[in-house]
Amino acid sequence: MRRILLFWASIPIAVGIACSGSDDVSVGDDTSGDGGGDDATSRQDARGSDASADSGPTVTYGDITDAKSWSYFDLGSLYPKLDGAPSNLPSGFLGAVFDGHFVYYVPTGNKTSVVGIGSSNAYDIVRFDTTAPFDAPTSFEKSSVASRGANAAFIGGTFADGFVYFAPYQSNPFLRFDTTRPFTDGGGLESIGSAPVAAFGAAYGSHAIFYAPLTGQEMQRFDTNDGGFASFFATGVDAGAPAYQGVAFDGKYAYFAPATGGALSTDVSTIVRVDTTSDFTNAASWSTFDTHNADATSGNFAGTVFDGRYVYFVPTATNAGTPVDARFVRYDTTSAFTDKSSWSVFAPMNDASSTGYHTAGFDGRYVYYLPLVASGTSLLLRYDTTASFGDAGSWTYFALDSFRPDATGFEGMTFDGSFMYFVPRYGHVAARFSARSPAALPPGFHGSFL
Repeated sequence: MRRILLFWASIPIAVGIACSGSDDVSVGDDTSGDGGGDDATSRQDARGSDASADSGPTVTYGDITDAKSWSYFDLGSLYPKLDGAPSNLPSGFLGAVFDGHFVYYVPTGNKTSVVGIGSSNAYDIVRFDTTAPFDAPTSFEKSSVASRGANAAFIGGTFADGFVYFAPYQSNPFLRFDTTRPFTDGGGLESIGSAPVAAFGAAYGSHAIFYAPLTGQEMQRFDTNDGGFASFFATGVDAGAPAYQGVAFDGKYAYFAPATGGALSTDVSTIVRVDTTSDFTNAASWSTFDTHNADATSGNFAGTVFDGRYVYFVPTATNAGTPVDARFVRYDTTSAFTDKSSWSVFAPMNDASSTGYHTAGFDGRYVYYLPLVASGTSLLLRYDTTASFGDAGSWTYFALDSFRPDATGFEGMTFDGSFMYFVPRYGHVAARFSARSPAALPPGFHGSFL
């Protein structure tokens, strides 16, 4: 067992990862927000590579079509059976957060109600010990959030300074968990404020948590130093999007992905970003780009992810009548934000997912896109960042139920340096893919892609 030191937010966290050798290895870095130059061109491509003798050991990436690279766990096995009733199979997790040791499955409240059991597990955060076997029930723990006045409706979160932050949905408070406290009794959970709107994801940068508003345009920022909140209404810079789904941080800027908020006939395509080193409440800190300037049929997103150079926006549902899973968008952070030549749009395959995609992840080389599928086959889409964005050969589809028929209905991912975790929202089977060896975290990664 090798000890891997994760230098996250200036706090080294030791994680046991099964691999060869016995020396300590430092992976990851602290790009928590002071990075980024005076303009976008000062940032460099920080994506991982497949290595050389000068840069360290050769990096290998898992074969997504190899059954041995996949493992599964039925979260329903964590819940008891009553006489004559099936187990209460939990679903309704949306996103996950990695804290350097544990993976936290974020509950969004849409649990399966079973006769004789009800939906009591709707109040549980479930976490997995990444140093333990994935297929063992003893590797998982549950913690109820009901005692903190929350109804288990959250969408994603992030990790910073020893806390896991959960993005509130419905009428929940802003909630965080102190990872130095006991987990199972809920004692480490605390409310840090009331949420004025529902959120879809959070990101950490510049000593602050940024929340994307799922309803309305009220952006929220929580200062992790002084514990204060600040708000900014995006109507001051963009009146187009009724909601935002996903936020990503590139070392200086936080990017918010525009969404319809359920109004599928709405045409939304304006990306909003804020300079996190400037006054959050000042409109001058904010800028926008309409992706229609790059492609007239692009827009309506659900998730965004940063790979060290590019920011990717995840297309979902339909936009102005066009299947937007045909329009994947990325921005080159080394170029001017408002210049359309800084943006790329590509259609790897039309209608591969009739309902679009929700959320993405990155393992140091590949970007993973999860389809929005409640049941049946989910076609995971993976892009190789070392290859051309505009080449169909750079994109690979994989059926997530290839090796287990009930592995479906996922939404949200996280990465622990070795494994990519896929979160069951509509199903109950958690999946894990052996993505990379040796272990390393993406640049600026703080526990979650949502």
